[in-house]
Amino acid sequence: MSALRFYEIAYILDPQLEEEQQVALIQRFSDLVTSRGGSVDHIDRWERRRLAYEIRDRREGFYVFMNITADPATKAEVDRQMGLTEGILRHRIFRRKHPVIVAAEEFPVEEAPIEAVAGEAAPAVASESAEAAPAGEAASTPEAETAEPESSTSPEPTRS
Repeated sequence: MSALRFYEIAYILDPQLEEEQQVALIQRFSDLVTSRGGSVDHIDRWERRRLAYEIRDRREGFYVFMNITADPATKAEVDRQMGLTEGILRHRIFRRKHPVIVAAEEFPVEEAPIEAVAGEAAPAVASESAEAAPAGEAASTPEAETAEPESSTSPEPTRS
């Protein structure tokens, strides 16, 4: 058996599928990965989204993202099966260098609303930049130091 690798699979489900059919397709590919010795690390299902362009006469679809750990043969089989499945409008498999770590338990949504957390973090960042710069001087960033000044006039074109 080859070495296990980390993959992210993104696919779009047909919006005409019922909820049970969507769940069955997602479960089918999860079972395919696990039956071949891989593991499904995370599944992220999105709601119905508008597509950037029509795919098979569909303007919307349900996005699903799966993070798996599997060998290249399993990845190839998942790719083949997704290409043959009617309910999948489009799919793409990406190889990742590192596993995706999802730790939703560390940041429970019920304890603190997003606005409160963002409001608390902003003053700490501002105070750090104020300490770094001497009084009366603006803190410089590496981008500001390396950026070239923009010129207001464009150079004259040369003609031969």
